[in-house]
Amino acid sequence: MCKSTPRFRIALAFLLAFATVVQAQYSGGSGTPDDPCQIRTADDWKTLTNTPADWSKHFILMADLDLKDVTLSPVGSYSRHFTGVFDGNGHAIRNAVIQQPNSDYVGLFGYLGQNGQISNIHLENVRVSGKSYVGALVAYNFNSSLNACSTTGGEVKGTGSFVGGLVGRNDQGDLTACSASGSVSGGNYAGGLVGYGSKTFFTACFATGLVSGWDYVSGLVGYNTGVNVNDCNITNCKASGSVSGHSYAGGLVGYNANSSLLHSSADVVVNGTGSYAGGLVGRNDQGDLTACSASGSV
Repeated sequence: MCKSTPRFRIALAFLLAFATVVQAQYSGGSGTPDDPCQIRTADDWKTLTNTPADWSKHFILMADLDLKDVTLSPVGSYSRHFTGVFDGNGHAIRNAVIQQPNSDYVGLFGYLGQNGQISNIHLENVRVSGKSYVGALVAYNFNSSLNACSTTGGEVKGTGSFVGGLVGRNDQGDLTACSASGSVSGGNYAGGLVGYGSKTFFTACFATGLVSGWDYVSGLVGYNTGVNVNDCNITNCKASGSVSGHSYAGGLVGYNANSSLLHSSADVVVNGTGSYAGGLVGRNDQGDLTACSASGSV
């Protein structure tokens, strides 16, 4: 039987201590579906932000977070997507500020990649500024789902295109029971909820606030498009507030192409200085509208 030497015992203790440090970088959890990493403090969120190797794991928010005066950068980037699952667990993130006016893909989550998921999270007083692809929660979403996500009292600014109160650009990812309130300003493709949506199903979503931009501007989705009316629709959605832009300005959708609108409404003041302005849709191109309504001046 071999006896352990003092040097071996020291090395073993060091390895165990190192393993403990690695496992304790969050407030708990290993990142699996059954044991998600626990985000409980601002330091936990900073760890997530600064650890791209973890951006494919599962996370759960264990408490409300106040990120005032915390230096932040987006979770997920163009070169390294967030493809994990983030469950807000009904909690809120407050007072987050990300100011990157010369950068693209700016939001709490910069790039949500294929098969990712964000749910059950609420943002309060979040202020985000960037160039293109800018959103309070997600700057760019590709083929991932958002469920029961909301933001109130926020401010989203983009000097370029694809700017939204919740999501800047959304491609092939469904939004269900999501909402946004606050102010949104951008160039082309600016929306109270989503700036640009492609092959997206919006269900029971709502947006209210002040939205301004150039072309393709609206209270809910600036530009909504699909290959045909079967691969995307807007159902049981509402928008309120005011919209100002140049061309393709609408209360609910600025430009709607190959997509159906069902049981949806807008109570929006629409001001367009160019062409195609409408209380519900600025321009509708081969899209079906069923049981929809609009009120407000145009």
